[in-house]
Amino acid sequence: MPSDILLPIYDYASTAPAKTLDALSTLVGEKTRVLGLGISAATKILAHAEKIVSEFRTKDQSKILTQLDLATLGYLDKEIVEAFIQDPGNSEIRNILTVKLLFVSAATGLLDEAEIFSPDELEKMDQADNLSDLSLDEDLFQKISYAKTVRYIMVADDGVDYLTHLRRQVATAYYDQSQMTYDWEGAFLYGLILRAAWSVFHLFSTEDRQLLLESSIYCGIVSGTPLAAILSVFFSTRIPRDERERLDYIQFYWNFANGNQEIVPLNIAEVKGKKLNEIVLNYIAAARTDSVDGFAQKKFIDDLYLDQPGRDPYGRWLREATAVILHLKKGDWIPEVKS
Repeated sequence: MPSDILLPIYDYASTAPAKTLDALSTLVGEKTRVLGLGISAATKILAHAEKIVSEFRTKDQSKILTQLDLATLGYLDKEIVEAFIQDPGNSEIRNILTVKLLFVSAATGLLDEAEIFSPDELEKMDQADNLSDLSLDEDLFQKISYAKTVRYIMVADDGVDYLTHLRRQVATAYYDQSQMTYDWEGAFLYGLILRAAWSVFHLFSTEDRQLLLESSIYCGIVSGTPLAAILSVFFSTRIPRDERERLDYIQFYWNFANGNQEIVPLNIAEVKGKKLNEIVLNYIAAARTDSVDGFAQKKFIDDLYLDQPGRDPYGRWLREATAVILHLKKGDWIPEVKS
């Protein structure tokens, strides 16, 4: 399996997808040398790498689905690709890269041999006490097929049939993320589930939208969800024209976001922090505005993290989360966002 090391969710989400894509491009450029070593497993690795590079180099990055897929690609950290390029004969590195490529390929819709589960099949899996009778290969294939299924939900005409499963998965993970640790596989699948759930936000019931807004704004952003774009599209097509109704509608969803229970890590080394809604209220008081102000946000967040090592992604995630909640508070979403 990819790794049995347990880390906080945030440690898996800081890789830039562009760097991963560059590493895969480098690998494809080394195809002749790598295949010349006569390692049979390298053939499949190169095939996956070539397909990913070909697909992602031509994707429209203004599209929400492309941004969701790029976030998935980011979980294939460039270090493992670079390690394979340097030492294709290392079986441990080769096995880790192979499994990660299978997960990423399936979760971006690029793995033809993986299955897509039906809603009924997922329901049975959700109700099963365990799957201990599966072999390691069967277990891996099932998880890869599950990853492909979650990606399918984002684009399928029958995606609404899978909403019960997605809601159950989000609700199951409704806990303090700062207290949880994951192996790579768990972090990958959890991030994929969050991106899928947010991508079908418009299909959810009001109660399920409340669940997402109360439990998964910050972690949704950490997972790579282009949350501002998704919510901009949602609200720009639904906010009532009547001023009174508009204000009531804005207040309705703001109440959900204001009830957010996520803990944002402020002490990176110890993964300790404060509730997101409290941080937003502190920002409003410090900046003396409830509008998105880039300069005020930067100063406020820089003061929170000071000179802590590795603060950059945490600062970026918190800026995005703060902006999302402030936009929810005011209802001033930008309508010119491509879906």
